[in-house]
Amino acid sequence: MGFVVRFLPEGKAIEVEKPSTLLEIALHHGLIISFGCGVGQCGTDLVTIVEGMPHILPPTPSEQETLAHLRAGPDERLACVATATGDVTVDISPRLFPRGTGPEVVTTDH
Repeated sequence: MGFVVRFLPEGKAIEVEKPSTLLEIALHHGLIISFGCGVGQCGTDLVTIVEGMPHILPPTPSEQETLAHLRAGPDERLACVATATGDVTVDISPRLFPRGTGPEVVTTDH
């Protein structure tokens, strides 16, 4: 019996028959996720797990190192190595800046 992986913001729900990486599932069904190395080291394919984190296999040491470097939150994983084994909802919207390093807001009082 399969499971469903839902991709936001598109809202596309995909029936999956066997454990697969989020990147494999997305690309196979025409969804675009930017990616680079494909092995969890470049950090290009950072996504947010909205629901179902228990259905994502634990990160490898290499992914853990990359996530730490990116200051990723506990709900973020790399799509190329995050393997879904059950129902999951994932937000594939790109994050423009690492946590805590976004553009500064400058105000001036005249």
